[in-house]
Amino acid sequence: MRLIQADVSWQELYWAPRSQLDLSATYQFRPGVSLVGQVSNVTRSPITSVTGPGKILLKDEYSIPATFWFGVRFTPKFR
Repeated sequence: MRLIQADVSWQELYWAPRSQLDLSATYQFRPGVSLVGQVSNVTRSPITSVTGPGKILLKDEYSIPATFWFGVRFTPKFR
């Protein structure tokens, strides 16, 4: 909850419930060296804030795109 004006309850803001699907994969192709891939928010679930009595009035909605990360992980062995 975020308060716009503390003494006016109908102006309180709430984040609407949301779900987000994230995926991650790792492939080790040599000892100590892996390829890593991640995708955040595959379903592109938006963030919505609501206000008003009963939390039924839309305040705003933000679209959140899927985000992709790829990389190489090197893990050295120290003796």
